[in-house]
Amino acid sequence: MPDFSTLKIHLFSRLQNMVQEKIAQAQQAVAAAVEARDGETKSSAGDKFETGRAMMQLEQQRHEAQLSKAFQLSSELDRLDMEATYSTVVPGALVQTDRDIYFMSIGMGKIIVNEKTVYCISIQSPIGKVLLHQKKNKIVDFQGKSLKITEVI
Repeated sequence: MPDFSTLKIHLFSRLQNMVQEKIAQAQQAVAAAVEARDGETKSSAGDKFETGRAMMQLEQQRHEAQLSKAFQLSSELDRLDMEATYSTVVPGALVQTDRDIYFMSIGMGKIIVNEKTVYCISIQSPIGKVLLHQKKNKIVDFQGKSLKITEVI
């Protein structure tokens, strides 16, 4: 099924771009927070200065956590083998059910590629846990509804 394989490659490329954007945005936010913190001048109201500086430090730490998460997502993507085809649902597999298409990768939610809606999910997500290690034609139960796995690539 070449169309499904092409979809998988396009999804992977889109996810890489999205993660790189997250990294760039987080790096800019960290740099801006550091600059704002370091640019804070000591005023005659010492407590006000310390409070402002502490708030900027917290903001910097929040952006650094976002940056760390973005690097982690990038690392998870790098571990996926896009050349492989799979017979069971594992990370890197594209899974079509009778309802939706899922890309077992990172949790980025709904993405539309080539006019197809695909849910990019991690194996830690609730649906990811249900689909993990299942095979084609298997019927699984998720949130009280049956899903039939029609294709795994």
